[in-house]
Amino acid sequence: MAGARLDIVADEGQLGRQLQQLIERAGDLGDALGEIGEIVTASTQARFGQGVDPSGSPWAPLAASTLAQKKGPGTLRESLHLQGSIRYQVEGEAVRIGTDVPYAAAHQFGTPAWVIRPRNGKALAWPGAAHPVKQVNHPGLPARPFLGLSTEDEDNILAMLADYLAGV
Repeated sequence: MAGARLDIVADEGQLGRQLQQLIERAGDLGDALGEIGEIVTASTQARFGQGVDPSGSPWAPLAASTLAQKKGPGTLRESLHLQGSIRYQVEGEAVRIGTDVPYAAAHQFGTPAWVIRPRNGKALAWPGAAHPVKQVNHPGLPARPFLGLSTEDEDNILAMLADYLAGV
């Protein structure tokens, strides 16, 4: 997944301890990791509709210039492509949740300011501009994290793992 991803592995903490117990008892984490992937994918997609990061904090508001052009239903939801691209993949003793959308990392982590210059020609022009310009100083994008584990995700994963351990 080249865009942005979250890796969940059996390492430390309560989640890691339960995953280690499951490995010791069942020998295979595949089904449990698949369920973790389902839990986190569903909650990540739901956060797009809520406009919040994994901790529940609201995403940075859109700039007025962006709002003036907006066609989609909300922040990071212009075409719903990014939201719909969230997938998970089980690899060994880990599950990866993420997206291969190239611009995902820019939204997850934000970007510094940058200068936009014309590629072909001497100036930039767009509808509504007062005149052509030689460059535009873009202010950058604020981080709007969508990948990550919320407290509710952790609770749901721990409950699911406890059920798996009880059934093994």
